[in-house]
Parts: sequence; structure tokens; C-alpha cells
Amino acid sequence: MLVRKEQPIEERALAFADRHWRLIVLLVWLGFCAWFIFNNLDSIRFFRLGDTDDNMRMMQVRGLLHGQGWYDLRQYRLNPPNGANIHWSRLVDLPIAGLILALRPFLGGPAAERWAVGIAPLLPYLLLLFSLALTARRLIDPRAYPLAFLALFFAASTNGMFMPERIDHHGWQLALLALSISSIADPKRVRGGLVLGISTALSLAIGLEMIIYLAAAGVATVLFWVVDPAEKARLRAYALSLSATIAPLLKTLIVSRRPVRERYLLIVQPQVHSQLPSMMCQMRKSIGNHDVPRRFVDHLPAHQKLPVRCQEKFVSRRLERLSAVGDRLVEHL
Repeated sequence: MLVRKEQPIEERALAFADRHWRLIVLLVWLGFCAWFIFNNLDSIRFFRLGDTDDNMRMMQVRGLLHGQGWYDLRQYRLNPPNGANIHWSRLVDLPIAGLILALRPFLGGPAAERWAVGIAPLLPYLLLLFSLALTARRLIDPRAYPLAFLALFFAASTNGMFMPERIDHHGWQLALLALSISSIADPKRVRGGLVLGISTALSLAIGLEMIIYLAAAGVATVLFWVVDPAEKARLRAYALSLSATIAPLLKTLIVSRRPVRERYLLIVQPQVHSQLPSMMCQMRKSIGNHDVPRRFVDHLPAHQKLPVRCQEKFVSRRLERLSAVGDRLVEHL
């Protein structure tokens, strides 16, 4: 009678990690989500968004849900009555808006917004974990991906981009960059090139902060082809997917259909003529209140006012000249 030899528990654990790695990634993500939400319950409860970018993102989402046009990214609370144009795309608005619409029937409007901004930053975290697991499995060993999760646990700066209430677009950019790296390591060259092109296009449609790293990924793909002619398939798929994806994304998410002169008249000119002088006026009042200039102008008596009017006239004349130069440039575009 043959007796089956029992495998050591370490080998069985590694074999389980290799077979069920997708399930483990999902469980790790759920564990991180529970921990992040538990540590930020007060921020979710009191709708405590992290910084001005998060607040501006929330106002952009509210504008979209309240009927503001897809291409109309102006925030009318800034530089009224014309508003200030915001350069962000709508891609990051979609999961936040979707969560609000899904939760509103169950929680009501205010609670739906609070939990939507608490959950939305965790969605790209799943993509980040999945991409890190793929990279570790492809470059190190199929069972090495828990080490990547362990390293990520101590990456406080990176995790900060995925915390609840952090609804700015940097989390999605980091997740897409990790996906780009995993696609370079993909042994299936065509699939890797397609994923690299699509992830690059999506990241550029969200913002240009990662353009240096994405360019480095493209250069690496070219250099791999120089060393190994078989990498031609990856490079060809990368070029095809990038060119086929970036143009529709830019047209759908970013490009507004206003003529250049109309955009200038609606956005740039009001900011030059109204927003900048008002900012300077506030600076002048603040300086007057704190009496800072008198530290540098010692010869003025305490009761004499500072010569701010001459400065305002000087700046106003310079702004008029700058506006005239802008008008002439736009006419030649």
C-alpha cells in the first residue's frame, strides 16, 4: 500500500498562493479598504476633504450631476460671473458620480456624497495591487507578489494618494503607471503592448504629471526591440493602441469645441482683467494690515500712507499692454 508523502506546510502555502493569486489580491484589497476606512471614519463622517484639489474635484462632480455640460468645466464660483476654466478631464469624475447616484436612493444625498468620496479613492487601489502582483509574478517568481504588498504597506506617501476623501486624480495616475510597468514585463508581447498603449493614453487623458515615466516606458519598449527583434510585436501593438486610443480620449474628455479666440475671450481675458487685479488688491490690503512694507521703507512717518496708488497704476498699464499683445497673438492663431 502506497503512502502519499505529505508536503511541508510552506510548500502548500506557496502552491496555494500561486493557484489563487487573484483571490488573494482581492482579499488583500478588501483588508486595506477596511483599514483605511476605519482610520478615516471621522473624515468621512464630517466630509473632511484633504485639500483644495479634492474640494474642486467635488464641485466639478456636483456640476456634472446638476446638469453642467460634459465639455463645460468652468467653475462659476471662481471669477464670477464668467467663471474660471478647470483643466481636468471628466474621466475621474465618473466613478465618483456613479457612486453618488448608486448610493443616493439608500442613504440620501448628503450621506451618498460622504461615502462616495470615501470609497472612490479605493477603486484605483485594486488596480494598483493587481498590477504590482503581475509585475512581481512576471519578473521575480509567481509566488513573490506578497512581498510587493508588504513593501506597499510601508509606503505611506503612496498610500496617501488612495486614502478616503482623497478624490484627486493622482491615485488613478499611479495605478495606471503600475499597470504600464506590468505590461512591459508581460511575456505575451502583443497583449503587453496593447495594455501599455491603453494605460498610457488613459493616464495622459487624466493629466500630464506622469508623462516623464510614461515616456521612459515607451523608450524602454523601443530599446527592448533594438536588443531583441522579437520585441517588434510588443512595439507595434503599443504604437497601434496608443495612437488609436489617445485621439478619441482627448476629443471626448478634454478638447472643447470652442474656437481659440472664443476661449480666450471667455476665459483668459476675464482672468487678466478682473481676477489678477482683485488678487493684487487683496495682497495690498493684507500688506497694509500687517504693516510689512514699513520694515523696508523706514523713511516714511507712521501716519503717512504707503504709495500704493502709483503701483496700481503701473500694474494696470502693464496689464493693458499684456492684453493687447494677447489679442494680437490670438488673431494669428
